Amino acid sequence: MKKLLLGIIIIAVAIGIYVISNQQMATSVDSNSGKPTIKIGVLLPLTGNLSNMGQSLKNGALLAIQDADSKNLKYNYELVIDDDRFEPKLDATIFTKQKSVDDVKAMVSFASTTGNILAPRADAAKIIYFNVGASDANVAKGKYTFIHWTQPSETTQKILEHQQAQGYKKVAFFAGNDAGVNALLKEYERQAPDYGLDIEVLRFNPDEKDFKMLLAKAISYNPDVYTALIWGGNVNPFIKQFNEANIDKPLNGIESVSMIDDTSILEGMYYADVAAAEESFNKHLAKNFPANPTNFAVGNMYDVINIIIRAFEAAETPDKAIDELLKIKEYNGVIGTATQDSEGIFRTNAVLKKIKNGKPLTVKE
Repeated sequence: MKKLLLGIIIIAVAIGIYVISNQQMATSVDSNSGKPTIKIGVLLPLTGNLSNMGQSLKNGALLAIQDADSKNLKYNYELVIDDDRFEPKLDATIFTKQKSVDDVKAMVSFASTTGNILAPRADAAKIIYFNVGASDANVAKGKYTFIHWTQPSETTQKILEHQQAQGYKKVAFFAGNDAGVNALLKEYERQAPDYGLDIEVLRFNPDEKDFKMLLAKAISYNPDVYTALIWGGNVNPFIKQFNEANIDKPLNGIESVSMIDDTSILEGMYYADVAAAEESFNKHLAKNFPANPTNFAVGNMYDVINIIIRAFEAAETPDKAIDELLKIKEYNGVIGTATQDSEGIFRTNAVLKKIKNGKPLTVKE
Protein backbone atom coordinates (compact mmCIF):
# COMPACT_ATOMS: atom_id res chain seq x y z
CA MET A 1 0.00 0.00 0.00
CA LYS A 2 2.84 2.34 0.91
CA LYS A 3 4.60 1.53 -2.39
CA LEU A 4 1.40 2.26 -4.32
CA LEU A 5 0.93 5.57 -2.51
CA LEU A 6 4.57 6.47 -3.12
CA GLY A 7 4.16 5.65 -6.81
CA ILE A 8 1.10 7.88 -7.10
CA ILE A 9 2.95 10.73 -5.40
CA ILE A 10 5.92 10.36 -7.75
CA ILE A 11 3.64 10.41 -10.82
CA ALA A 12 1.75 13.46 -9.50
CA VAL A 13 5.02 15.33 -8.86
CA ALA A 14 6.29 14.41 -12.33
CA ILE A 15 3.10 15.71 -13.95
CA GLY A 16 3.32 18.90 -11.90
CA ILE A 17 6.92 19.46 -12.93
CA TYR A 18 5.98 18.82 -16.58
CA VAL A 19 3.11 21.35 -16.50
CA ILE A 20 5.21 24.04 -14.79
CA SER A 21 8.07 23.33 -17.19
CA ASN A 22 5.71 23.65 -20.13
CA GLN A 23 4.51 27.04 -18.89
CA GLN A 24 8.01 28.27 -18.18
CA MET A 25 9.61 26.95 -21.37
CA ALA A 26 6.79 27.77 -23.78
CA THR A 27 5.84 25.08 -26.24
CA SER A 28 8.97 23.29 -27.37
CA VAL A 29 12.72 23.53 -27.71
CA ASP A 30 14.35 24.00 -31.10
CA SER A 31 16.84 21.17 -31.51
CA ASN A 32 19.16 23.32 -33.63
CA SER A 33 19.42 26.40 -31.43
CA GLY A 34 18.49 24.89 -28.09
CA LYS A 35 16.16 27.84 -27.50
CA PRO A 36 12.52 27.44 -26.41
CA THR A 37 9.88 28.07 -29.08
CA ILE A 38 6.87 30.33 -28.68
CA LYS A 39 4.02 29.38 -31.00
CA ILE A 40 1.69 32.12 -32.29
CA GLY A 41 -1.63 31.04 -33.80
CA VAL A 42 -2.87 32.94 -36.86
CA LEU A 43 -6.46 32.49 -38.11
CA LEU A 44 -7.12 34.03 -41.53
CA PRO A 45 -9.48 33.70 -44.52
CA LEU A 46 -6.99 32.07 -46.88
CA THR A 47 -9.78 30.88 -49.19
CA GLY A 48 -13.16 32.37 -50.07
CA ASN A 49 -14.27 35.95 -50.77
CA LEU A 50 -11.62 37.53 -48.54
CA SER A 51 -8.72 35.31 -49.56
CA ASN A 52 -6.81 38.30 -50.97
CA MET A 53 -6.88 39.86 -47.49
CA GLY A 54 -6.00 36.60 -45.78
CA GLN A 55 -3.04 35.85 -48.03
CA SER A 56 -1.68 39.38 -47.61
CA LEU A 57 -2.01 39.29 -43.81
CA LYS A 58 -0.31 35.90 -43.81
CA ASN A 59 2.59 37.45 -45.73
CA GLY A 60 2.83 40.24 -43.16
CA ALA A 61 3.01 37.72 -40.32
CA LEU A 62 5.60 35.59 -42.11
CA LEU A 63 7.73 38.64 -42.85
CA ALA A 64 7.68 39.63 -39.17
CA ILE A 65 8.88 36.17 -38.14
CA GLN A 66 11.49 36.18 -40.91
CA ASP A 67 12.85 39.52 -39.69
CA ALA A 68 12.76 38.33 -36.07
CA ASP A 69 14.88 35.30 -36.98
CA SER A 70 17.75 37.61 -37.90
CA LYS A 71 17.88 39.02 -34.36
CA ASN A 72 19.52 37.56 -31.28
CA LEU A 73 16.34 36.70 -29.36
CA LYS A 74 15.97 34.38 -26.38
CA TYR A 75 13.07 32.49 -28.00
CA ASN A 76 12.35 31.04 -31.40
CA TYR A 77 8.97 32.10 -32.79
CA GLU A 78 6.80 29.84 -34.91
CA LEU A 79 3.49 30.60 -36.61
CA VAL A 80 0.62 28.12 -36.62
CA ILE A 81 -1.53 29.33 -39.53
CA ASP A 82 -5.07 28.05 -40.14
CA ASP A 83 -7.68 28.95 -42.75
CA ASP A 84 -11.02 29.96 -41.20
CA ARG A 85 -12.46 31.01 -44.60
CA PHE A 86 -14.07 33.90 -42.66
CA GLU A 87 -16.74 31.46 -41.52
CA PRO A 88 -17.49 32.01 -37.81
CA LYS A 89 -18.46 28.37 -37.28
CA LEU A 90 -14.84 27.35 -37.95
CA ASP A 91 -13.21 29.75 -35.50
CA ALA A 92 -14.24 27.94 -32.31
CA THR A 93 -12.96 24.63 -33.70
CA ILE A 94 -9.66 26.12 -34.81
CA PHE A 95 -9.28 27.82 -31.43
CA THR A 96 -9.62 24.48 -29.63
CA LYS A 97 -7.12 22.88 -31.98
CA GLN A 98 -4.54 25.67 -31.62
CA LYS A 99 -4.95 25.76 -27.84
CA SER A 100 -4.97 22.03 -27.10
CA VAL A 101 -2.93 20.50 -29.92
CA ASP A 102 -0.57 23.28 -31.00
CA ASP A 103 -0.24 24.83 -27.52
CA VAL A 104 -0.03 28.39 -28.87
CA LYS A 105 0.82 31.16 -26.42
CA ALA A 106 -0.72 33.94 -28.51
CA MET A 107 -3.28 34.25 -31.31
CA VAL A 108 -4.02 36.78 -34.05
CA SER A 109 -7.05 37.00 -36.33
CA PHE A 110 -8.78 39.45 -38.65
CA ALA A 111 -11.91 41.61 -38.21
CA SER A 112 -14.68 41.92 -35.62
CA THR A 113 -16.57 38.81 -36.72
CA THR A 114 -13.77 36.45 -35.71
CA GLY A 115 -12.83 38.63 -32.76
CA ASN A 116 -16.19 38.25 -31.04
CA ILE A 117 -15.77 34.47 -31.14
CA LEU A 118 -12.09 34.15 -30.32
CA ALA A 119 -11.51 36.95 -27.80
CA PRO A 120 -13.62 35.60 -24.90
CA ARG A 121 -12.19 32.10 -25.41
CA ALA A 122 -8.62 33.36 -25.45
CA ASP A 123 -9.19 35.52 -22.39
CA ALA A 124 -10.65 32.58 -20.45
CA ALA A 125 -7.67 30.43 -21.46
CA LYS A 126 -5.16 33.21 -20.65
CA ILE A 127 -3.87 33.20 -24.21
CA ILE A 128 -2.79 36.59 -25.57
CA TYR A 129 -5.13 37.54 -28.41
CA PHE A 130 -4.77 40.35 -30.96
CA ASN A 131 -7.24 41.36 -33.64
CA VAL A 132 -6.23 43.25 -36.76
CA GLY A 133 -9.18 45.01 -38.37
CA ALA A 134 -11.72 45.01 -35.54
CA SER A 135 -13.95 48.08 -35.38
CA ASP A 136 -15.99 46.56 -32.55
CA ALA A 137 -14.32 47.63 -29.29
CA ASN A 138 -15.93 44.70 -27.45
CA VAL A 139 -13.24 42.46 -28.94
CA ALA A 140 -10.68 44.03 -26.58
CA LYS A 141 -12.72 43.75 -23.38
CA GLY A 142 -10.66 41.07 -21.58
CA LYS A 143 -7.27 41.33 -19.91
CA TYR A 144 -5.64 39.12 -22.55
CA THR A 145 -7.42 40.60 -25.60
CA PHE A 146 -6.24 43.48 -27.78
CA ILE A 147 -7.09 45.33 -30.99
CA HIS A 148 -4.58 46.96 -33.35
CA TRP A 149 -6.65 49.16 -35.64
CA THR A 150 -7.78 52.69 -36.45
CA GLN A 151 -11.06 53.01 -34.57
CA PRO A 152 -14.48 54.11 -35.94
CA SER A 153 -14.34 57.49 -34.19
CA GLU A 154 -11.28 58.37 -36.28
CA THR A 155 -12.33 57.04 -39.70
CA THR A 156 -15.91 58.35 -39.55
CA GLN A 157 -14.68 61.78 -38.50
CA LYS A 158 -12.44 61.94 -41.58
CA ILE A 159 -15.26 61.26 -44.03
CA LEU A 160 -17.68 63.54 -42.16
CA GLU A 161 -15.21 66.42 -42.31
CA HIS A 162 -14.92 65.89 -46.07
CA GLN A 163 -18.69 65.73 -46.54
CA GLN A 164 -19.23 68.89 -44.52
CA ALA A 165 -16.56 70.70 -46.53
CA GLN A 166 -18.39 69.69 -49.75
CA GLY A 167 -21.62 71.19 -48.42
CA TYR A 168 -23.54 67.89 -48.33
CA LYS A 169 -26.71 67.75 -46.21
CA LYS A 170 -28.36 64.43 -47.05
CA VAL A 171 -26.61 61.05 -47.09
CA ALA A 172 -27.84 57.65 -48.28
CA PHE A 173 -25.76 55.16 -46.33
CA PHE A 174 -25.37 51.51 -47.47
CA ALA A 175 -24.28 49.16 -44.68
CA GLY A 176 -23.98 45.39 -44.48
CA ASN A 177 -25.05 43.38 -41.44
CA ASP A 178 -21.67 42.76 -39.79
CA ALA A 179 -20.27 43.49 -36.32
CA GLY A 180 -17.49 45.73 -37.64
CA VAL A 181 -19.81 47.56 -40.04
CA ASN A 182 -22.33 48.06 -37.25
CA ALA A 183 -19.68 49.71 -35.07
CA LEU A 184 -18.66 52.08 -37.88
CA LEU A 185 -22.26 52.92 -38.75
CA LYS A 186 -23.16 53.58 -35.11
CA GLU A 187 -20.26 56.03 -34.80
CA TYR A 188 -21.15 57.72 -38.10
CA GLU A 189 -24.75 58.19 -36.95
CA ARG A 190 -23.55 59.56 -33.60
CA GLN A 191 -21.29 62.19 -35.15
CA ALA A 192 -23.34 63.11 -38.26
CA PRO A 193 -25.63 65.70 -36.59
CA ASP A 194 -22.55 67.67 -35.51
CA TYR A 195 -21.70 68.03 -39.20
CA GLY A 196 -25.23 69.01 -40.26
CA LEU A 197 -25.95 65.72 -42.03
CA ASP A 198 -29.25 63.84 -42.29
CA ILE A 199 -28.91 60.09 -42.94
CA GLU A 200 -31.02 57.42 -44.61
CA VAL A 201 -29.58 53.99 -43.75
CA LEU A 202 -30.04 51.07 -46.15
CA ARG A 203 -29.06 47.65 -44.77
CA PHE A 204 -28.21 44.45 -46.64
CA ASN A 205 -27.06 40.92 -45.80
CA PRO A 206 -23.42 39.78 -46.15
CA ASP A 207 -24.31 37.43 -49.03
CA GLU A 208 -26.45 39.99 -50.92
CA LYS A 209 -25.76 40.22 -54.67
CA ASP A 210 -28.81 42.09 -56.01
CA PHE A 211 -28.86 45.75 -54.95
CA LYS A 212 -31.31 47.13 -57.52
CA MET A 213 -34.23 47.60 -55.12
CA LEU A 214 -31.97 49.10 -52.47
CA LEU A 215 -30.46 51.52 -54.99
CA ALA A 216 -33.91 52.55 -56.19
CA LYS A 217 -34.91 53.33 -52.61
CA ALA A 218 -31.72 55.33 -52.07
CA ILE A 219 -32.28 57.34 -55.27
CA SER A 220 -35.82 58.22 -54.14
CA TYR A 221 -34.34 59.79 -51.02
CA ASN A 222 -32.54 62.27 -53.32
CA PRO A 223 -29.31 62.49 -51.29
CA ASP A 224 -26.39 64.81 -51.93
CA VAL A 225 -23.95 61.93 -51.51
CA TYR A 226 -23.98 58.16 -51.15
CA THR A 227 -21.76 56.42 -48.60
CA ALA A 228 -21.04 52.71 -48.57
CA LEU A 229 -19.59 50.24 -46.11
CA ILE A 230 -19.09 47.28 -48.43
CA TRP A 231 -16.56 44.47 -48.51
CA GLY A 232 -16.04 40.81 -49.41
CA GLY A 233 -18.48 39.32 -51.92
CA ASN A 234 -20.74 42.40 -51.86
CA VAL A 235 -18.23 44.75 -53.44
CA ASN A 236 -18.20 43.98 -57.16
CA PRO A 237 -21.97 43.48 -57.62
CA PHE A 238 -22.72 46.66 -55.64
CA ILE A 239 -20.30 48.83 -57.60
CA LYS A 240 -21.40 47.36 -60.92
CA GLN A 241 -25.08 48.02 -60.17
CA PHE A 242 -24.35 51.48 -58.74
CA ASN A 243 -22.58 52.46 -61.97
CA GLU A 244 -25.33 50.92 -64.13
CA ALA A 245 -27.92 53.04 -62.29
CA ASN A 246 -26.28 56.17 -63.79
CA ILE A 247 -26.38 57.95 -60.45
CA ASP A 248 -25.11 61.50 -60.83
CA LYS A 249 -24.14 62.03 -57.17
CA PRO A 250 -20.78 61.00 -55.67
CA LEU A 251 -20.14 57.78 -53.78
CA ASN A 252 -17.99 57.97 -50.64
CA GLY A 253 -16.60 55.08 -48.63
CA ILE A 254 -15.20 54.18 -45.24
CA GLU A 255 -12.24 51.87 -44.66
CA SER A 256 -13.23 48.80 -46.70
CA VAL A 257 -12.41 50.34 -50.09
CA SER A 258 -8.74 49.44 -49.76
CA MET A 259 -9.67 45.74 -49.66
CA ILE A 260 -10.86 45.89 -53.27
CA ASP A 261 -8.56 44.25 -55.82
CA ASP A 262 -9.30 46.68 -58.65
CA THR A 263 -9.90 50.20 -57.31
CA SER A 264 -10.09 51.61 -60.85
CA ILE A 265 -13.84 50.81 -60.77
CA LEU A 266 -14.13 53.57 -58.13
CA GLU A 267 -12.30 56.33 -60.00
CA GLY A 268 -12.70 59.70 -58.26
CA MET A 269 -14.10 58.24 -55.05
CA TYR A 270 -13.21 59.79 -51.69
CA TYR A 271 -13.03 57.54 -48.65
CA ALA A 272 -11.73 57.49 -45.10
CA ASP A 273 -9.08 54.88 -44.47
CA VAL A 274 -7.10 53.42 -41.60
CA ALA A 275 -3.43 54.23 -40.98
CA ALA A 276 -1.22 52.94 -43.78
CA ALA A 277 2.27 51.42 -43.66
CA GLU A 278 5.26 53.54 -44.60
CA GLU A 279 6.56 53.12 -48.14
CA SER A 280 9.85 51.56 -47.01
CA PHE A 281 7.89 48.70 -45.46
CA ASN A 282 5.81 48.22 -48.62
CA LYS A 283 9.04 47.88 -50.62
CA HIS A 284 10.42 45.42 -48.08
CA LEU A 285 7.19 43.42 -48.34
CA ALA A 286 7.22 43.49 -52.16
CA LYS A 287 10.82 42.26 -52.23
CA ASN A 288 9.98 39.24 -50.10
CA PHE A 289 6.47 38.59 -51.41
CA PRO A 290 6.26 39.93 -54.99
CA ALA A 291 2.76 38.48 -55.54
CA ASN A 292 1.25 40.05 -52.40
CA PRO A 293 -2.44 40.79 -53.27
CA THR A 294 -2.92 43.98 -51.19
CA ASN A 295 -1.04 46.13 -48.69
CA PHE A 296 -4.20 46.87 -46.70
CA ALA A 297 -3.72 46.04 -42.98
CA VAL A 298 -0.48 44.14 -43.66
CA GLY A 299 1.50 46.72 -41.71
CA ASN A 300 -0.84 46.20 -38.75
CA MET A 301 -0.21 42.45 -38.84
CA TYR A 302 3.55 42.97 -39.05
CA ASP A 303 3.46 45.34 -36.07
CA VAL A 304 1.23 43.02 -34.02
CA ILE A 305 3.59 40.06 -34.41
CA ASN A 306 6.46 42.30 -33.35
CA ILE A 307 4.53 43.62 -30.34
CA ILE A 308 3.86 40.04 -29.23
CA ILE A 309 7.54 39.16 -29.67
CA ARG A 310 8.56 42.24 -27.68
CA ALA A 311 6.31 41.21 -24.79
CA PHE A 312 7.64 37.65 -24.62
CA GLU A 313 11.25 38.77 -24.91
CA ALA A 314 10.82 41.28 -22.06
CA ALA A 315 8.98 38.87 -19.74
CA GLU A 316 10.79 36.82 -17.12
CA THR A 317 8.72 33.78 -18.16
CA PRO A 318 6.22 33.28 -21.02
CA ASP A 319 3.20 33.37 -18.69
CA LYS A 320 4.22 36.89 -17.63
CA ALA A 321 4.27 38.27 -21.19
CA ILE A 322 0.79 39.70 -20.62
CA ASP A 323 2.19 42.01 -17.94
CA GLU A 324 4.83 43.34 -20.34
CA LEU A 325 2.21 43.80 -23.03
CA LEU A 326 0.02 45.89 -20.74
CA LYS A 327 3.00 48.15 -20.02
CA ILE A 328 3.31 49.20 -23.67
CA LYS A 329 1.67 52.62 -23.98
CA GLU A 330 3.11 53.53 -27.37
CA TYR A 331 4.53 51.38 -30.12
CA ASN A 332 6.36 52.92 -33.07
CA GLY A 333 5.91 50.49 -35.93
CA VAL A 334 5.72 50.44 -39.70
CA ILE A 335 2.32 52.17 -39.67
CA GLY A 336 3.49 54.90 -37.33
CA THR A 337 2.74 55.37 -33.66
CA ALA A 338 0.05 53.17 -32.10
CA THR A 339 -1.14 54.27 -28.66
CA GLN A 340 -2.63 51.67 -26.32
CA ASP A 341 -5.67 52.93 -24.41
CA SER A 342 -7.10 51.61 -21.15
CA GLU A 343 -9.23 49.05 -23.04
CA GLY A 344 -6.29 47.37 -24.78
CA ILE A 345 -6.86 49.04 -28.16
CA PHE A 346 -3.74 50.14 -30.02
CA ARG A 347 -5.14 53.24 -31.72
CA THR A 348 -3.79 54.78 -34.93
CA ASN A 349 -4.74 57.80 -37.02
CA ALA A 350 -7.15 57.82 -39.97
CA VAL A 351 -6.48 59.38 -43.38
CA LEU A 352 -8.63 60.66 -46.26
CA LYS A 353 -7.95 59.10 -49.68
CA LYS A 354 -9.08 59.55 -53.26
CA ILE A 355 -8.97 57.07 -56.14
CA LYS A 356 -6.98 58.78 -58.89
CA ASN A 357 -5.91 57.02 -62.09
CA GLY A 358 -7.08 53.78 -60.49
CA LYS A 359 -4.87 54.14 -57.41
CA PRO A 360 -5.71 55.24 -53.83
CA LEU A 361 -3.82 58.41 -52.94
CA THR A 362 -3.75 60.12 -49.56
CA VAL A 363 -5.34 63.58 -49.71
CA LYS A 364 -3.02 66.26 -48.30
CA GLU A 365 -4.79 68.30 -45.63
